[in-house]
Amino acid sequence: MDADPAAAKRTLRARIRQRRLVASPAGDEAQASLDALAEQLLVRLAPRTVFCYLSTPGEVSTTRIVDTLLVRGCTVAVPFLVDRTTMLASRITGWDGLAPGRLGILAPTTPAPVATPIDCVLVPGLAFSLAGA
Repeated sequence: MDADPAAAKRTLRARIRQRRLVASPAGDEAQASLDALAEQLLVRLAPRTVFCYLSTPGEVSTTRIVDTLLVRGCTVAVPFLVDRTTMLASRITGWDGLAPGRLGILAPTTPAPVATPIDCVLVPGLAFSLAGA
């Protein structure tokens, strides 16, 4: 077992990123799958408020999902990092008012905390354990 869990996680992420680039350089199939999943989400769950992590370069894009949710009148919230340990679900109404945040990921320049219950959370991820972590 690696003595530094953070270093082990960084190493594993780098290996998985490299594998993904080799396996699917264009990512078209993954994007089509995500778009189909988004449509099922909207049809089956009919969420009113969705918390969505915005994708980073190299991840399957969540842009179309966010656009679709906004067009359908859903409340869309994205992460706003207050500090290293505090995150707010901040409402967005479009792409204006977003800029690269602390981690280089698009985030609201001014937070607008969501007051309504969140029906669904969308998390693009590089890899997940069998337990979902």
